[in-house]
Amino acid sequence: DRECLQLGDAVTITAIHTPAHTAGHTSYLASAPSSVSAVFTGDALFVGGCGRFFEGGPEDMCETMRRLSALPREALVYAGHEYTVKN
Repeated sequence: DRECLQLGDAVTITAIHTPAHTAGHTSYLASAPSSVSAVFTGDALFVGGCGRFFEGGPEDMCETMRRLSALPREALVYAGHEYTVKN
C-alpha cells in the first residue's frame, strides 16, 4: 500500500490497497505536477456502484471507499469496466 513508481521526471504512480472485491485488489493513482490526477480503480469502484465482495466484506469495502474518497476531489476516475447499461 502506498508504494510509488516514478515514470520519468514527472509522473508518479501510487498503489492503493483497495480490498473487498478480492483481498489483494489494488487501485492506482497517477499524478504529475500541474496536472489533474487520475485513479484507476479496477473492480473496486464503478460509475453506478462498487464491485461484488468475493474475498472481502462490507467492512473492507467501507475502508476502500474511505481510501478512495480521501483522494483529491478533482481526480478523474477510470473504472476497469462498467455495468451501468446492463444493470
